[in-house]
Amino acid sequence: MQYTIAPASAYTCVSVRSGKVADIAGGPTADGAGLLQWPDNGAANQQWTFQSTADGYHTITCVRSGKVLDVSDSSTADGARIVQSTADGRTSQQWRLRPLTGGAFTVVNRNSGKVLDVSGGSTADGVALIQYSDRGSTNQQWTFRRVGG
Repeated sequence: MQYTIAPASAYTCVSVRSGKVADIAGGPTADGAGLLQWPDNGAANQQWTFQSTADGYHTITCVRSGKVLDVSDSSTADGARIVQSTADGRTSQQWRLRPLTGGAFTVVNRNSGKVLDVSGGSTADGVALIQYSDRGSTNQQWTFRRVGG
């Protein structure tokens, strides 16, 4: 399937519901820093690159830290936090971009089969991004905007 994600480009990951972007709070570079939604301010901790695996999954890497999106403790539970971690090939660090109509995607974790979700469907600044069972709601849908494009 053809995606609009170019591997050499950086993107912001924008929540369809809130219009806010995926952000590593405060821009730390340590493993375990949590992902949340925040207004787009152009910072490198809100920018992501995508590297495809041979079988259609992606690792999603924070431009600022060089760490990849991961599910905390490789959990398979609803509500588990999304964090950044050093890439080590775990399936909890691999994500499938499942296209929807209108240019949005759900972002599905390989390990759990759950999707990237804004906790509680909130539109507030600073709300944690988690994994959750796919409900088809807009807080589980994402668009990708190329940085500088």
